[in-house]
Amino acid sequence: MISNGTPAEVEDAAREAIDVLGPDGGLILGPGCALGHTTPPENIHALIETAWKYGVYNPDGTLCAV
Repeated sequence: MISNGTPAEVEDAAREAIDVLGPDGGLILGPGCALGHTTPPENIHALIETAWKYGVYNPDGTLCAV
């Protein structure tokens, strides 16, 4: 998704991952092996911005409210 989707699709996929896997702490959101040399910079920025916007944990392991 990150290498050939739109920034909006990257944000949607990242948000879904955070919603499903994020509660209770421990999720590390990253592109894995999907970050090829042809990945648009806008998609990388969309992933990072989504992580900052929706994926920050409180000290008790819960996700911060947005």
